[in-house]
Amino acid sequence: GSKVRDHHDAYRQAVRFMNAPEMATFDLEQEPSAVRSAYGDSQFGQGCLMARRLIETGVRFVEVTLRGWDTHQDNFTRTTALCEELDPAFATLVKELLERDLWDSTLVVWMGEFGRKPRIDAQDGRGHWTTGWNVVMGGGGLEEGRVIGATSSDGEEVIESQVGIPDLYHAILTGLGIDPFTEYLTPLRRPITFVNDKAQGIPELIRSA
Repeated sequence: GSKVRDHHDAYRQAVRFMNAPEMATFDLEQEPSAVRSAYGDSQFGQGCLMARRLIETGVRFVEVTLRGWDTHQDNFTRTTALCEELDPAFATLVKELLERDLWDSTLVVWMGEFGRKPRIDAQDGRGHWTTGWNVVMGGGGLEEGRVIGATSSDGEEVIESQVGIPDLYHAILTGLGIDPFTEYLTPLRRPITFVNDKAQGIPELIRSA
């Protein structure tokens, strides 16, 4: 019956996937030990190396996560340890994208879901902070070397060039070559767009011709 045919089709598709030559992309042992070491011997570091290999293969979207930034306690010790993972991996990824002529065709976005409270709490931690936080973007044909916006000296308020979430999404989509105002229909035929019509993007990131 149809259920048996569907099962066979799914099985054959899985076998084709497992035997595809692209599966070699996941074998990090193919990389020189010096390259693997440069990324760092951590899950995040090797994930960034995997991201580079996937991009070279033609994968369009890749996400690498580094958990542990919810530092409500012992912020300084935990942040130091996290940066020891983050810094070499992120720097090596950028370096290799540049060396392999992938930088301008790859949009790199480094961000979290919100910032951390500027003031230290009782347990040497930082709470959630949505009033002002930072995002790093590069590649994708964007203007480089720009610092956009500023906070007050205590880091609690944005005092210059505030960028809203719709503007950030607008900039990301534009960097990917996607019209942020394209209208899509949900299964219930409800029209939606990625951003609202007030989003202006981040003009400072648009590279001059």
